[in-house]
Amino acid sequence: MQDNFAIEVWPAEQRQITQTFGGNAAIYSRFGLPGHSGVDFGGPEGSRIYAVTAGVVSKVGFDQEGYGNHVRIQHPNGFETIYAHLQQAQVRPGTSIAAGTVIGLLGNTGFSSGPHLHFELRGPRLQAGWPNQIWDPTSYLLPHMGFARPSGPYTEGWVIEWAISRRDDLAQANAGGVSLRSGPGQNNSRLDVVPSGTMMIVTGGVQNEYVPVLVPKAAVPAAPASADSAPAPAPSQPSPEFPPMVSTVDGWAFADNVLNNNGVRGIIGQYGINLRAAPRRDGILIGLLREGASVTISGAQSGEYVPVKAARNDFIGEINMVAVSPAQPSPGVLSARGAVSAEDCMGWGWTQYMDLRGEKAITGEYGINLRTQPSEFGAKIGVVKGRAVVTIVGQSRDDYTPILVKRADMISLEDPVPHGLEQPEPLESSTAVSAPPPTHNPPPQNTPRR
Repeated sequence: MQDNFAIEVWPAEQRQITQTFGGNAAIYSRFGLPGHSGVDFGGPEGSRIYAVTAGVVSKVGFDQEGYGNHVRIQHPNGFETIYAHLQQAQVRPGTSIAAGTVIGLLGNTGFSSGPHLHFELRGPRLQAGWPNQIWDPTSYLLPHMGFARPSGPYTEGWVIEWAISRRDDLAQANAGGVSLRSGPGQNNSRLDVVPSGTMMIVTGGVQNEYVPVLVPKAAVPAAPASADSAPAPAPSQPSPEFPPMVSTVDGWAFADNVLNNNGVRGIIGQYGINLRAAPRRDGILIGLLREGASVTISGAQSGEYVPVKAARNDFIGEINMVAVSPAQPSPGVLSARGAVSAEDCMGWGWTQYMDLRGEKAITGEYGINLRTQPSEFGAKIGVVKGRAVVTIVGQSRDDYTPILVKRADMISLEDPVPHGLEQPEPLESSTAVSAPPPTHNPPPQNTPRR
């Protein structure tokens, strides 16, 4: 225990560190700080935030240009913890609380580019180079992170320092993982991606913001056993347009991080980029695009952001399906005589080839056949792209689930479109598709929408 202070409870529901202490000096210089003054924890907006140890709530406040909604707690021996960017606080000043007390909900208020908790520690005296008695909380958090020396065999490489949490010669990959490179810089070849939570051994000092590490071969099986330190040049041009079988996601990317932007295609810059549902910093987060991914520029720049189309397999971690999935069609758009409209396709997909998530689903890597009936003998409507987000529009039957698919996520459509779409039983908790009685109208045009 250091200075009679210890963190007893992890401060957030999720064990994801998204930004470590001391990094990004250019961003935080506006606040008179040498770098990031705390540790950031990612998680869903509205998830619970906990007091790390017992104390007294000294302040509940709001700061538009900084902490947003935040709570300060005084602890014995001159220590103070700060919990910032909350959606809302759930304690009052003067209240004595125990370790693990819920003090608020994770949010995106104040100087914040996405939902997260900024956790800050202040101590009883000044620390070298830092104002306001700001202390690095990392050493107090490490005992809760499962730090243990990993066993070999190992792969050698380099990782960027801000994407790991470190104690002496051990390090752990933060949320989202970290690229393992052949040398200390972005232009060195990427050997693999070290998954979040992976333990590594640090073997030397920092060079150009990178540190040399040994990573267990089991964590990066695709990487070579020994690293080649010869640098590989960064791609000078984006890759060609996405092939037709690749499912894509539309969103807004920070323009300065889209490199080689010729107005048609671009490349995501170093460290990756958040793709948002609106052209602003507080726009709904769709997901994190990896560095080096090629994107299509889909329109004119708006403020700091440019609209792009990105491949689903270029995302790191989860994608916010609510932001990118199709809406339910208007009642009667898809009838028992026609499975295809100008915007959508409806049919039955094999459940085993889909990842069902509530009222949404993600198709398998190689796509699926869309059929008129919940059977392998049902007529094929067309082929759905791999990793496409679809909407579940009724109850599953046998081995099949009824889904609604955007026309843009169809690789192919049968010509002519088959009749006899079998309607599903409605979902109990959703507004399912309402189909009118069969008519003798000709089926809709089956040319894919461009």
